[in-house]
Amino acid sequence: QADAVLLVGCNPKREAPLLMARLRKQWIRNPQMQVGLFGEPCELTVEYHHLGADLSLQQASEFLRGAQRPLLLLGQEHSGPELHAFVVGLQSSLPRLLQPDWNGLAWLPLWASRTG
Repeated sequence: QADAVLLVGCNPKREAPLLMARLRKQWIRNPQMQVGLFGEPCELTVEYHHLGADLSLQQASEFLRGAQRPLLLLGQEHSGPELHAFVVGLQSSLPRLLQPDWNGLAWLPLWASRTG
């Protein structure tokens, strides 16, 4: 249901292939869906906007500004106080990220496809 997905420090094609398949399916169904990436450029099965290797609250806010159901998918490439400040800042600038009927914040553990 997301209309904009921001990947932060993760490569779902490698770390969670099932999630990547679902993301691609939604991207095919909804050609207006935007996908952005903070982190190392990688080969994904969807077109995406590379927003840089370093986190930028301004770029993230601009990327997600028009989204009604934004999704922030956090990986483990970025961590610590920098990531915490980024998430808190983004949440305060984008109230649509967390709503009663929408949780747009998700964490992807490294190699989530092997968990279980």
